Amino acid sequence: MNDTASLKALLSATLLLWAGGIALSWTAGSVFPYLPATLAICSLLFLLFVTTADTVDGLSAPLVAVLSLNSTVYTTMIFVFPEYFIGVDPNTYADSAAIAASTGDLSSVQIPFYDVASGYIGFVVVVNAITDLGVRYSFSVFPLVISIGYPILAYQFLRIRFDSTKFVLLSALIASVVAQALMFAFWPIAQTLAAVQLLFFMCCLVRFLQYRNGKFTLLTLLAVLSLLVTHKLPPLVLLIFFVVLLGFFLLATDTVYANSVRLTTLQDNPVVLMIGIVSLSTAVLWVFYTSFLSNVVYRLLALVAMSGPADDPTSVTTATNTLSRPWQLLLFRGNTITLILMSSVSWLYLVGIRQWRSSVLLSTLLSATASTGLFVVLSVLAPDAITISRSMFLYEIFAVLCIFAALISYTDGRVTGSVPAIVVVVVLILSQVGVAVAVPDASYAARDYLVEEEIEAEKFTAEYATGVTHTDHFYAQEQIYFAPDRDRVEYESITDDVLEGNVADGNYDRVSLREGADVIRTGGHGDMRVDWSELSAVENEYSKTYSNGGVTVYSNSSV
Repeated sequence: MNDTASLKALLSATLLLWAGGIALSWTAGSVFPYLPATLAICSLLFLLFVTTADTVDGLSAPLVAVLSLNSTVYTTMIFVFPEYFIGVDPNTYADSAAIAASTGDLSSVQIPFYDVASGYIGFVVVVNAITDLGVRYSFSVFPLVISIGYPILAYQFLRIRFDSTKFVLLSALIASVVAQALMFAFWPIAQTLAAVQLLFFMCCLVRFLQYRNGKFTLLTLLAVLSLLVTHKLPPLVLLIFFVVLLGFFLLATDTVYANSVRLTTLQDNPVVLMIGIVSLSTAVLWVFYTSFLSNVVYRLLALVAMSGPADDPTSVTTATNTLSRPWQLLLFRGNTITLILMSSVSWLYLVGIRQWRSSVLLSTLLSATASTGLFVVLSVLAPDAITISRSMFLYEIFAVLCIFAALISYTDGRVTGSVPAIVVVVVLILSQVGVAVAVPDASYAARDYLVEEEIEAEKFTAEYATGVTHTDHFYAQEQIYFAPDRDRVEYESITDDVLEGNVADGNYDRVSLREGADVIRTGGHGDMRVDWSELSAVENEYSKTYSNGGVTVYSNSSV
């Protein structure tokens, strides 16, 4: 069978697998395990095709399209699977997008920072105006942005320097399944758009530094501008990145520019100019137009002020931690552990072989990996400053590119017959697709969306109740209404009381318990598996006012 026929067979098998996976998922009423398993199988089939084909030259475009298809089907099907948004953050953005869409004015956005840098919400409003899908489904553009953008840009980035088409395609394969990108595609936040913009910026920057072409100069500046008005972190990431890149350039002794400008010459060095532009833009945005700088300072002071022994942990009596065994950490953070270990070794290897001294791309890649990696370190040392999910979302794509740049250099670009390289790719696929963050309803983790019973209970509360309803951390935040003319029902979290079994003693006016959720997200104690029977004392102190088999609402007549 020739390679073209094999490509058709690959595409046919991919489509059949997805048809089966989607059918099983919708029949079972759960994303897990059917869609993740389908994505893993399709990815392994792609790996088999690339490693066994005589040549893939001339097939790059359709093969990257297959990768985009896999990722798009996976993230889009998950996005539309529940009736409402997955995760908490999209609800907040949807509120602002709905208001802006109805008023036609982005100044109506009430989210700090994004009321000024409103590129993300403005993007949603434009999509809604063009497609008329409504606010909820206008956010479905982000699965497309990630699923199409990541594999294409990853391929284009490494292709600038490396001729090994097979390895470059495999880098695009891993870029299409990295866990945090999958998560924030079906759980869209402002950083979802910024992540693709950042990778696009790196592609343009390398071309600009190599050729000083006017087209890439304009694209690079536009990419910087779009990053500044989309998300809070990119300005700081860019500033650190350019400082690190300048350091690499100053350490280099070879010429890497096509126009023979030496890296050790500061005069007319575009990186110095970029540092100035980004620094000035960041200062203006953070100091004069938003309150983000004051928030950063406040967080830093809070971290410095934390001293002495930590508070005693909650006395949990009704639940068990889902990470009770060390090996279970792989189910939740296997993607993070694998990428950090592999990329760290790859980064040191690339620095050691010194090819970066004569390569703009490698200098840029090493700088991007190091600068985004600093945020991962920060999230480990100070998780209150930035969550590990957000920092890994910044880091993971550059970690993948760094790993494959090292593999290409180590194997001289030969995939076929390179068992270590194939093992690395297989481990990367399984470690990304098989973790909790890549799927919203894994049986061993908290579900990140509301099911029908929980939605109906919220509708009941919204229609018939007044005042505050007390419930667990996730249910308190995941509210279903985001129409501009509808007030939110007030919820407050009593997760600690749920875990301690003290709900009955809380004397709350109203309590809503999600007894159909085996595992809940606590917001401070990790994912916990709750034994709701331990909370049966609530029935003795409260009156049951609503129950549908998944949620029970209790009222306290004495309040």
